[in-house]
Amino acid sequence: MGRRYLAKIDVQDFFPSIGFDQVENVYRNFGFPHKVLALLSKLSILGGSLPQGAPTSPYLANLVFLPCDRQIVALANADGIAYSRYADDLTFSSDSPISGSFVSRVVELIEGQSFKINRRKLSFSGPGQRLMTTGMVVNATAHPMRRLRRQLRARFHQAAINPIAFADQAHQLLGWAAYVNMYDHALGADYLSTAKRVLEASRTISR
Repeated sequence: MGRRYLAKIDVQDFFPSIGFDQVENVYRNFGFPHKVLALLSKLSILGGSLPQGAPTSPYLANLVFLPCDRQIVALANADGIAYSRYADDLTFSSDSPISGSFVSRVVELIEGQSFKINRRKLSFSGPGQRLMTTGMVVNATAHPMRRLRRQLRARFHQAAINPIAFADQAHQLLGWAAYVNMYDHALGADYLSTAKRVLEASRTISR
């Protein structure tokens, strides 16, 4: 947050790019015997790769990508650039312009680890532009687009007034409240309180 320049790289087909051998190697590094690591790997793989939506996939993918992360961190630190990653979204921020040559070195490093880059999603932004990453505006503080904030404000306001009318949306509201809590604890706590009242209303109806 608050940096003047941003560069973003997207890893193409992140989960599908990770196969059985890479997952098996992760479990091997934990020290599991052969029969156990083979079983765990089969339980973690679907159709030859990490399945989208499985609770194990993000953690395993992060462990597979960890050696690459470490090399990128070293590269970024050497140039005074901050690096963060959320799954397949890599973000680089700095108060100085981020050069194309730096990004090219990162791309080369990633592709050297058998991952592919979605070159259509490579982007650079700077002063005077909206700086966004993973759906959040990060020019000064982290928050979603104004339109979404307004929609959520209206939705939770209505839910607070009439919890029963939103009874079938209780779990959706809990999810949105948790999302808001990530960037605004005070507002998130307020939304969470409303969502819990809606959840209680839904339970009353089902009794």
